[in-house]
This record gives sequence, C-alpha cells and structure tokens, in this order.
Amino acid sequence: MNTQALLNETALSTPALLPQQIFFPVKEFVTLPEFAFLTESSIRHLLFNSRTRYSTSGETVLGNGLAESGAIIRVGRRILIDVHKFREWLISQREIVVPA
Repeated sequence: MNTQALLNETALSTPALLPQQIFFPVKEFVTLPEFAFLTESSIRHLLFNSRTRYSTSGETVLGNGLAESGAIIRVGRRILIDVHKFREWLISQREIVVPA
C-alpha cells in the first residue's frame, strides 16, 4: 500500500477548538468582569492567607481554604488562578444567617 492510499484511508481529524481559558495570572484575573470587585492587592492577600501557617508566637493560624480548593496553581514564581475553582471557593464562603 502506498503512502497516498494510506493517507486517504486514514481520517485526519481537524484540531479541536481550544476550551475557554480557565487559568489566569493575578493581574489578568482582576480584569475579568465577574471578579471586578477584587483588586490585585486583595487577591494577593487571599493567596498569602490561603494556607495554614504559624504565627511568630508559634500559634497555628488557619488559612482561608483557597489552597485546599485547588484554585491556585504555582509554577515557579508564577501564580495562576483557576476561575472555576475560585468561583466554587468564593460561593463556599457565603455566610448563612439564621434568623433569631
């Protein structure tokens, strides 16, 4: 079988469209309309407090759970935020008010 016949028999798939971008660096993340209420500083504050850590007196300071949600991806010094997981984490932070 020659090469041309083999190519004709093989279905060449067209490249699939790339899915919508879901990972954004901090500077781009704050420009998204959905998260326009956040500033770059507020995102960096959330990232800094995302993990449980120890205070200078040795006490445990609980994190905000953002790291455990999987919304943060660290590649070297670069920090990317997963939009879908961040949205899920944000919704989980709602306060439920019980009427007295």
